[in-house]
Amino acid sequence: RTVVYDNSVTAFNPTIGITYKAFQNTNLYANYSTGFQPQFAYLALVNFDSYAQDLEPEKTYQLESGLKQKLFNKKALLTIAGYYIEKSNILGIDPNNPDISIPINSAISRGIEASFSGRINEFKLIANYAYNNLRMENSGSSAVFHNSVNNPEHNFNVWALQEFGINKVNLSLGFGSNYWSERNVNSDELTLPDFTTVDALINFNFAKANVAINFNNIFDKRYYTGGSSQFIIFPGQPVNAQLLLSYQL
Repeated sequence: RTVVYDNSVTAFNPTIGITYKAFQNTNLYANYSTGFQPQFAYLALVNFDSYAQDLEPEKTYQLESGLKQKLFNKKALLTIAGYYIEKSNILGIDPNNPDISIPINSAISRGIEASFSGRINEFKLIANYAYNNLRMENSGSSAVFHNSVNNPEHNFNVWALQEFGINKVNLSLGFGSNYWSERNVNSDELTLPDFTTVDALINFNFAKANVAINFNNIFDKRYYTGGSSQFIIFPGQPVNAQLLLSYQL
């Protein structure tokens, strides 16, 4: 049979931002934005008969503020930001039918992000840190929704690069590390452990040619990037290397 589903929704999504130069090398900023995602089209495709009704669209509200600070005679930049994100009318798994989803209440994410990038002579450093606290505000619905699914509460990565000039060859040596804290899977029976990986690179540049070798997970750390249940988890890559060659004509 042919079913015609006709519905429309509208929304006003303002975005407001402001930047204030507090000092010569210091900028403060704040912004507010909203999001809007209709859900009836997706739900109708999943199971029209169950969802032949008006559903409230998913709405997002985001507030962020922070500062950008230039350091070391403007050779480095430090950025620190805090944010609050709220999503309402999101979907959860129907406990009576796991093949479909039903609307529940809202998810609230609070976090801090910090980044640093700087260069002093031939040495370059890049570092990033993120803290994200994601929690559900349940409306009392019996829908199943697990907090912080595949979402690390803490994430940190850093890269250090040293350049050398040897005759007509530019040599770069770099080391980096990435840390993820433990994460929940879409199951009450499994939490993925935290992990730290270490990478390295060697780069040769001479005339118009460039040769780069990337070494990933050099200590062959066994780790998992995420999962969808206690039976399905996704392993990270073991130790590996990549060779990249380029030539400028």
